[in-house]
Amino acid sequence: MSNQQQLTIVSAPGKVLIVGGYLVLDRSFNAVVISTDSRFYCMIKDGQCPNKVVVKSPQFEEAVWEYDVEDLESFNQKNQNNRNTFVRIAIKYTLGIISQRIESSAFAEIISRGLEITILGSNDFYSLREQLVNSHLPLITASMRLIDPLSSFHAPISKVHKTGLGSSAALVTSIVTALYVRFGVVHQNEHDEDYSRHLVNNTAQICHGLAQGKIGSGFDVSAAVWGSHVYKRFSTSVVEEAFAVNNEDHSEGIVNFKTLSQIVEPDFNKWDSVVRPTRLPPQFILMLADVDAGSHTPSMVGKVLAWRKTNPEKATKLWNELGACNQKIEDGLRYLEDMSEVESELYEEGIRRCSELPGEKWSELSNSSPHNSVIRFMDHIYQTFQQIRNLLRQMSTESEVPIEPPEQTELLDACMKVAGVVMAGVPGAGGYDAIFCVCISEDAVAEVEKVCESWRAMNVLPLLSRELATGYLIEKLEDVKGIDKYI
Repeated sequence: MSNQQQLTIVSAPGKVLIVGGYLVLDRSFNAVVISTDSRFYCMIKDGQCPNKVVVKSPQFEEAVWEYDVEDLESFNQKNQNNRNTFVRIAIKYTLGIISQRIESSAFAEIISRGLEITILGSNDFYSLREQLVNSHLPLITASMRLIDPLSSFHAPISKVHKTGLGSSAALVTSIVTALYVRFGVVHQNEHDEDYSRHLVNNTAQICHGLAQGKIGSGFDVSAAVWGSHVYKRFSTSVVEEAFAVNNEDHSEGIVNFKTLSQIVEPDFNKWDSVVRPTRLPPQFILMLADVDAGSHTPSMVGKVLAWRKTNPEKATKLWNELGACNQKIEDGLRYLEDMSEVESELYEEGIRRCSELPGEKWSELSNSSPHNSVIRFMDHIYQTFQQIRNLLRQMSTESEVPIEPPEQTELLDACMKVAGVVMAGVPGAGGYDAIFCVCISEDAVAEVEKVCESWRAMNVLPLLSRELATGYLIEKLEDVKGIDKYI
């Protein structure tokens, strides 16, 4: 069998946290995270060097990493000057867990041949401004469609700006899943799909946390595994327990892989995150834009949490108000999704009528159409999201963190004035890097693109990402556009 026939390809999606920024860190609250059709791809085939794992990220310069697998405890990297912690941790820990889950002879047989791993990311994970300029193309959406969907950036990874779609989580999840598939731990036609996804999620959460050096909320990994969903985070104790079984310092580590394999087991009852699959209602279109404001404030989450700790009364009130609004958005989207199935004609009429007017006019439309509950709920979602933005701006002021900076406010307000725009906000922790919009017609999408492309206060470039509600996928070579040139 040829290498191409033996090729394993897994993809995992990027994410957009549309509801639940900052609150997602607290198990008292839910968040709504939407997965995208921008995906990370991990390809695995037999390698050229026995007992070696060679990893390539050919979209970037100087992005080759080679590891010795004979001793998983150390998992030494050949070139110590060019390191990628996320790649190294994901491979080391997943292989260690696999070694506890399959026959030792089967594990040794595959490892003895070596592994060649290729990692690729869809364009929207990265800013394409330089690509467009170098190609003498205008900075507009139409130009984005002319570029290879898995573009080469002709620069080291460290020099390429990211757009905030969750590249590290998608990267880690694609590696973890692809290794599990390659070694037969997860199968193409898995009867217990739920078991496999829990195993991947638990492993990827630990790997991602170790690589980051901290325990995050986990929603980005969860979206890479499950796709679009309503999320309640896991208790930190389960990941702390995993951290405690090793002495990982990212170069030499003593790891108890047997215990770690037990911790990632889906039946291990300390994994208590809650995932309820969802998707945007029919005709809702997620769109994103890369924002280059020439400024970036790091450690935003840490600063907000520090403010919350020193101002508990004020912060608790704000958190609860935000939580109530977030729940209204979740409930409204679920209602519309249900209505699209049980009252499809009423739903389509309501969406059509709302698409003809800016959201600020939907209250009047609702009053003139009391029989159409879809219009009423559309208005509720629009008004509630405006409340969420007000509360986030209040959090910005109180914590002195630019969650929705004034420059972003002006842009988002302009987008919200477009007919058929339901929401426009800063995803996740906010800041200057990106915005998202949810529209209910292609005309609205086109108008928002015009607003972004003509914006002068900041450089704004609409992206091509849309919602794709599925999590990781085991792919076929012929189904992934642009990937064959990297085989």
